[in-house]
Amino acid sequence: MAIYPYLSPAALTGAVSNRVCNALALLQCVASHGETRAKFLAAHIPLYLYPFLNTAARHKPFEYLRLTSLGVIGALVKVRAAAAPAAAAAARVLVAPPARRGAPPPRPSPLRAAGRRLGGGAVP
Repeated sequence: MAIYPYLSPAALTGAVSNRVCNALALLQCVASHGETRAKFLAAHIPLYLYPFLNTAARHKPFEYLRLTSLGVIGALVKVRAAAAPAAAAAARVLVAPPARRGAPPPRPSPLRAAGRRLGGGAVP
């Protein structure tokens, strides 16, 4: 929760980004484990990742934060159980955020390519 003030205005440093990415890596482990995946989704934990994906900053610390967040979503999408549709829906909502008014058109990036692979469709 302490990371959110760094997102707007863009004040995220490499050290803070690294700490958050390490915490997200732990969440990725929780999301990929069969026994905890459903509880992870039921608690709506993926919604806390949305602000990380919805930043306009293009600095390296922000790109790392977005990619690590997508890794957590990717762990949810790799489901073969009955929870797969819910995980895919959660990923689609997070990977394709609503358009921001007045935002510049998105640039092609590895992040967008990863989003298309995870979400199964075009990313705006």
